[in-house]
Amino acid sequence: MSESMTESSTAAGLQQPKFVRTLKDGSAVVGKPAQFKCIVTGMPIPEVRWYVDGDAIQHSREYDIVYEDGVCILRINEVLPEDEGEYSCEASNTVGKAETKCFLKVLDKCKSQNKTFSGGTTIHIILILTLIPGMIPLPLPFPPE
Repeated sequence: MSESMTESSTAAGLQQPKFVRTLKDGSAVVGKPAQFKCIVTGMPIPEVRWYVDGDAIQHSREYDIVYEDGVCILRINEVLPEDEGEYSCEASNTVGKAETKCFLKVLDKCKSQNKTFSGGTTIHIILILTLIPGMIPLPLPFPPE
């Protein structure tokens, strides 16, 4: 877009979409929900579309899509192994478009083992958690389900 076009659009109160909070790479556990969140500005208010590996995502039993006051949320209600991939949110209006992307890594469920010990036995449990910046941690049941 030319500089004069940008200046006249800004003067008219128009603004191409801009993500002020972008998507972040993260991980999710099979069988649990996952959520992506980004925030976009623009005038006129941008239309938002979500994609996984380039394929459009529609609101369905598997996916919830919320877009309100610039906050864009995609929720996977129950993560499956095939949900791993690149997710993107595209915002567009009459002035332009913008896109933000991230990668979702799908992890297997934690496997629990039942063990019986006699009285007086000392048990040491080591739990290793990996936290990924930008992702909202999910509750961790203990003992694992």
